[in-house]
Amino acid sequence: EAIDLEKLIKVKKLAEIRWAAAKALAPGQGFDGRLKQAEEMFAGSEKLYGGKDYKSAKTNYQAVAAESERLLALDIERQGSRVLREEAGKAREAAEQAKADEEAKPMWAAARGKDDEATASFESGDFAKASEAWKVSAQTYADAAAFSSGTRAVRAAEKTYNDLIAGTRAGLLDTFGGQKWADTKVLADTGKQLASQQKWPEAVATWNRTVEL
Repeated sequence: EAIDLEKLIKVKKLAEIRWAAAKALAPGQGFDGRLKQAEEMFAGSEKLYGGKDYKSAKTNYQAVAAESERLLALDIERQGSRVLREEAGKAREAAEQAKADEEAKPMWAAARGKDDEATASFESGDFAKASEAWKVSAQTYADAAAFSSGTRAVRAAEKTYNDLIAGTRAGLLDTFGGQKWADTKVLADTGKQLASQQKWPEAVATWNRTVEL
């Protein structure tokens, strides 16, 4: 079968362009072996072309171009995973600042677990799995931060209330507090209920109203 040299030159040029881009990719995460293999394939193509085995050279150049394109596409996935890793890192820092490791230990542990899972998947070259795990990790860190911040805010508001009534003799408010004290106790119960439902702003506002009454 005759080989169209003009088409072969185009195939060769495409392989050269794509391989030039692919060989510049950073190693690691499973790229090393594939880059080495593509390099050998390209060298073999050049040898076949030089030896005027144009049919085999064309097939090899096409394989080099295809593999280079796959590697370039995979690197785009890798870059996307890195962005999500950074976002998860920022979410973790925010959670640490909110003391989530103390106030929201189960969520914190779950977020760390997903973080570790994402890292392992990333290093093995499974960027889709890594990206998904980092998304979950970031959201869980955010949930843990919100839980921790909310819990601490409610605790502070409740403490203000408790400190205010701490100096009152037992039973005195029940005897002489009247309707205002009755309303205050209802609000306190409501504040506790809202906190149990993780409605933090509403719980804090309710505890603040107990002090105002």
